[in-house]
Parts: sequence; structure tokens; C-alpha cells
Amino acid sequence: MFKKCLIPLTCLFVTFYSVSIEICLAMSNSNLKGTYISATIGSKEIYNHNTQDDEVVDSWANTYLLSSEGNGNIIFLEKNGKPVSYPLMPYTVNEHGIILKNGVPNGIISSNGNYFTFVGIDDGSLDDDLVMHIAIKTSSNMSNASLKGTYIMTTIGSKEIYNHSTQDDEVVDSWSDTYLLSSDGNGNITFLEENGEPVSYPQMSYSVNELGIMSKNGVPTGIISSDGNFFTFVSTDDGSLNVDLVMHIGIKISSDMSNASLKGTYIMTTIGSKKIYNHSTQDDEVVDSWADAYLLSSDGNGNITFLEVNGKPVSYPQMSYSVNKNGIMSKNGIPIGIVNSEGSLFTFCGYDDDSTMKDLVIHLGIKISDRSAVIGDFNGDGIISISDVLLILNKLKVE
Repeated sequence: MFKKCLIPLTCLFVTFYSVSIEICLAMSNSNLKGTYISATIGSKEIYNHNTQDDEVVDSWANTYLLSSEGNGNIIFLEKNGKPVSYPLMPYTVNEHGIILKNGVPNGIISSNGNYFTFVGIDDGSLDDDLVMHIAIKTSSNMSNASLKGTYIMTTIGSKEIYNHSTQDDEVVDSWSDTYLLSSDGNGNITFLEENGEPVSYPQMSYSVNELGIMSKNGVPTGIISSDGNFFTFVSTDDGSLNVDLVMHIGIKISSDMSNASLKGTYIMTTIGSKKIYNHSTQDDEVVDSWADAYLLSSDGNGNITFLEVNGKPVSYPQMSYSVNKNGIMSKNGIPIGIVNSEGSLFTFCGYDDDSTMKDLVIHLGIKISDRSAVIGDFNGDGIISISDVLLILNKLKVE
């Protein structure tokens, strides 16, 4: 007989009398192993004692090359294509693939270990750094042709200026948008829609190397997954007076999708900001930001229940959702995001408009891996034995 055990493997295949049974084991630190590209966006928030309010004073968008041996430590190799020598970053992955920091959920890794996301909150005595990371494992035999098809891309960004009066940076604008785009596999992306409205933007060129890494002017900006269905990249548009800092998440459209495609329990990472119109300056102003990790459950009928935020139980109202046949999520008929073909990954933008302010948010959700029960343990005793084989043989005989 084969007993359930926790060893650094994902799945085993056991054969009894020509019947193969898949035994899936619990997730652990070993599942986060390999070389990844991480797209990262963040902001710095301070409390302004003069205005007695929060204020976002800095923002950034970076690309990291990182490596993990599956032993609970991440090594940073490069930042925006340049070597770095940061300290090791420790991590903990529990049996469901949830990433923990000091025992608090802050992200998740996919069941196959090919991508992960987490948020970081660095509380200082005077300021808070709030960051969201999305990492995809490098692969092989990739090229521009790997990015081909129609995608929904969610985007969040901010505009930063240098204020000569205060001699400091200042975040003066932010946005979150959803794009429908098409990639020809030859290095050209065509934008078809923005938030459901047709657009006629110039084509955007892209470059994908053999590892799946996307670059601009020879500098790594992001990465595409080995199957070409998922990508993320950052962009930095340096102007003479300001800088636009943006992160993008793209998922390929599919078919035969519906509300039922989004069903199960997920960890969702989120980063957002609050923008107001300042009537005194007659300009926009970013006054708040946040980065959170949610545990949520979707019933497959159009309802999402929030269970926890940053590890603490919550009792928020249910959130309704709508998924069309291509996996596209919408709100009031306007595309806001997408679910992948397996229902294991989703992204959407959120916006909460009222007369005085806007909340601008991007979300990435990954389904948790339920490895606490052994797949193939049909009699539920925690052991793969001949009894389980007889049960599956009987089931096959009936069918």
C-alpha cells in the first residue's frame, strides 16, 4: 500500500492491475523552484501632518530576474536587466500553495509552480511601501511567435512628477483599464478596444527571447508563459516633466466559457489607489494606496464570497460577476477582465466612482491547490490501497 506523505514531489502515478491512479501530494516550498521573471509595481504612502491625510509621494514599476532552489529562499539576480546583490528573500508555501509571510497569507503559487503572485507591505515609521509582484517561470524554445492570438489585458498605472517647489516626487494621477488586443506572432500588437470602446492606437512592438522574456530596447520588461496564454510586463514612459509607470496582465481568450468557469477557492492579490479632484489646484491628486491578499470563494453561479483579507476573516457583501463564452469578465456590460480556459487564473480591474473620488484597482487571482486529500483515495482513509483499486475497478465496470 502507498501512504500519503509530504515529500518534495507534486504528483505520483501508481498502477494497480493496469489501472493508473494519480496521487497528488501537498504543496510546499519545493514547488516554488526555478528561474522566474517578476513584474512589480508599487507606491510609497506617507501621512501628511499638515493636511492630516494620507498622500502617495512615490511610485515605481520594475522587472526582476529571480531564482529559487525550492528551499524557502528567493535570490534576486537582476533588476531591469542589471545585476543586483540584494539579501535573500525568505518565503513559505503551505499545503495549498498559499505563500505566507510571518504566518499571514500574502500570495499564492500555481499548482504546477509555473507562476505566482504576492503583495508586499513594508511598514516604516514614517511611510508605507505597498507592492504587487507577478512572476512567471522562464521556459525554452520561445520566440515572438509564442505571443499570438487575442488577449484581454488589464493595466494599472500612475504618473509621477518632480515637484520643484517641494524638491520631491509627487504622484499626480492614476488609472486602471482593460484592453482587448491581438498579437500577430511577428512582434506586433494591435489594440482593438479600451474598456469596451473601439480604439485606433498605433501598433505596439514586442520582443520575446528563447526563455519567454519580453524586452524593450534590450532591457527585460516582462515574460510570457510557456503555453503562450499568460503574460505580464511593466512599462516606464519617461517624459521631460513626468514618468508614467504601468503594469500589464494579459490572458488569452478561450471558448465555451461561462460563469461556471470561475468556481472554487482562490487567493487574489490586489493593488490600488484613490484619486480625487482637488478643486483648489484644479488637478487630480492621488491620496491613498493599498496592497492586499484576499481569500475568496466563487460558486460558479455569478457570486464571489470574500472569506479573508490579509489572513483576517471579513464579512463583505458578495460580489457578482459575469463571464461570457470567451472567458471575458464584465461589469454593466463593460469588459473588466478575463478567466483563463482552465478557470485557475483570472484578472480584472476595479473602479469605484463617486462624485468626489475614484478607486482604481487591479486584481490577480490563482486557484488554491487542494492537496490535503490524496487523489485516488476513494475510500477516504488517507491511504492508497488495494481497496481503492477495487473501488475504481468496480466504478469502471459499472460505467
